[in-house]
Amino acid sequence: MKYDNYIKTIADRFTTYLDEIATEHNFEHGPEFEIAICKTLRRALPSKYGVCRGYLVAADGDKAGDDIIIYNRERFPTLRMIDNEAFAQRENIPIDAAYAYIEAKNTLILSGKKETFDTAIKQVAKAKSLVERREAIDVTKAIDPYIVMNHLRPIGRKHWPRICNPFFTAIISRHVRQSGSTNPLTGLQVCAALNGYEIPDENPPDLIIAGEDVVGLPFVNNKDENTETYDSPFMVSEAHFSLIKQPGLAFAIGFCSLIYALETIHLGIMPWPAIIGDAISAEITSTK
Repeated sequence: MKYDNYIKTIADRFTTYLDEIATEHNFEHGPEFEIAICKTLRRALPSKYGVCRGYLVAADGDKAGDDIIIYNRERFPTLRMIDNEAFAQRENIPIDAAYAYIEAKNTLILSGKKETFDTAIKQVAKAKSLVERREAIDVTKAIDPYIVMNHLRPIGRKHWPRICNPFFTAIISRHVRQSGSTNPLTGLQVCAALNGYEIPDENPPDLIIAGEDVVGLPFVNNKDENTETYDSPFMVSEAHFSLIKQPGLAFAIGFCSLIYALETIHLGIMPWPAIIGDAISAEITSTK
């Protein structure tokens, strides 16, 4: 394996992190697994990225999501300013400060009364739809959102979002079951089950980790060569999910896809005048 077994090393560390946290939490309950993923991401991500459980909030107060949000904590402090490990409290994160949203399920159930996969798909779609309300950043503002660099021109990238501040979404699960009463599926069974599932074209997830062995990534068909290419971590209109079975490496591959996406996202400005104005609008006075 190239790069000195980089993916394998990450996979081992993820397994170690989750095993350590599993001694404190019962992963059979949703919140505990969400907290475990938050702690794992907090250890693994660069310090500029904040990790919390909570809701994405638009300027008009509309909310979406209730799982894991990755945001720019250098520009937006949450109420949990000091304790970076206190993930029990849910936060409200403005859509302008958000990089990514993750639906975390200890067990992803594909059908039946306790089905969770379709719910996760819908939650991701709602999160993406809400974030689409923020100002789109093009290449002229990608270096610094407060400075317009008119001489810049976009680099020709075929299979990438058209804006510089796209929003990344993912579904992460530790196990996959066909229904609530069946045994966890093997990697081959997961691939067979998900291959028959139609993921909606509108605001789909960009990444699916379906257990420890299967990861879904966006690929694009190369018609001339009859091959598929993984280029962008984002699910653009011309892309489709390809399910990859790599025993024990799904979390590591998914994490690298997440990092790849995060480092390409250039957020716009925080609407501080609107935030401050909303707080003082009833008591504004002026002096001359």
